[in-house]
Amino acid sequence: MFTEDQYRDAARVTLLGSTMAAALYGDNTAAAVGSNIFIGRQEFTVIGVLALVGRSDFSVMMPMTTARSVLYGSRRAINGIGVLATDMGQVPTVVKQIREIMDRRHYVDDSGHRDYSVSVTQNNISTAAGLLTVMDWLTLGVTAIALLLGALGLANIMLITVTDRTPEIGIRKAIGARRGVILRQFLIEAVLIAGMGGLIGVALGVGLTITGQHLLPRYAPMWGVPALSIPAVAIAFGTSLIIGLLAGCYPAIRAARLCPMDALRH
Repeated sequence: MFTEDQYRDAARVTLLGSTMAAALYGDNTAAAVGSNIFIGRQEFTVIGVLALVGRSDFSVMMPMTTARSVLYGSRRAINGIGVLATDMGQVPTVVKQIREIMDRRHYVDDSGHRDYSVSVTQNNISTAAGLLTVMDWLTLGVTAIALLLGALGLANIMLITVTDRTPEIGIRKAIGARRGVILRQFLIEAVLIAGMGGLIGVALGVGLTITGQHLLPRYAPMWGVPALSIPAVAIAFGTSLIIGLLAGCYPAIRAARLCPMDALRH
C-alpha cells in the first residue's frame, strides 16, 4: 500500500481505517485524503482511507520504517505479523508457506527449534462456517414454508374463482370452447397473480437493499454493505411465476373438466 520511496525514506504518511476516518471527519471521509493528523506529537499526511474489512477499520497504518524511526525509536523487533488469506480453503496452504519462509529466514532446520509460532483462528473460522451453514438451511426452510403457504393460498383463491365462475365456464364450453382454452385461461390468471406478488416482493427487496447500502455504512459499518444481485432478483421473480403455474394447475384442470350442462345448472 506504500511506495518503495515512502518505505525507504520513512515518509510520514498514513492510511486510516474507515471507522477511524469517520470518527475524525464524519460523513465526509473523502476530506481525509491530503489532510494532516497528529499521532502523539508527530504529524502525518493521510494518503488514503481503507475499505471496510473488519478489525483494520479502527486502525492507522504507516510504513514500517516510519513507525520504527518516528514512533518506536531504534527497536528492530516485530512481535507479530497479521496475514489475511484470500479464501478460507487456502488457510492450511498459507500456514505451510509462512512456516517455510520463516524457517528459511531464521535458519531453522528442525521444527522443534523454531523461535516463532504461527497461530490460526481456525476455531473461529470453523464456528463461523458452521453458523453460516445453519443460517443457510434455516433461510431455505423459512423460504420453503413461505412458498408452500403462498402456493396453497393462491390455489385456494383460484378454486374459489372457478366455483364463482362456473356458469361462465359452462356458457363458454356450450358455445364451443375447448378444454385447452379454459385450462390456459386459468393458468394465465394464476401466473399473473403470482407475478404481481413477485414484483411487489422484488421491489421491496431491492428497496431494502439500496436503503441498507446507504444507511449501514453510516450507522453500523461492522455489519458490512449489502450487495444487489441481478441474478438473485431474476431467480426470485422466476420462482414466483413457477409457484403461480404450479398452484394454478389443479384449479385450471378442474375448470377444464367441468361438464357444460352441470356448469350451466350451477
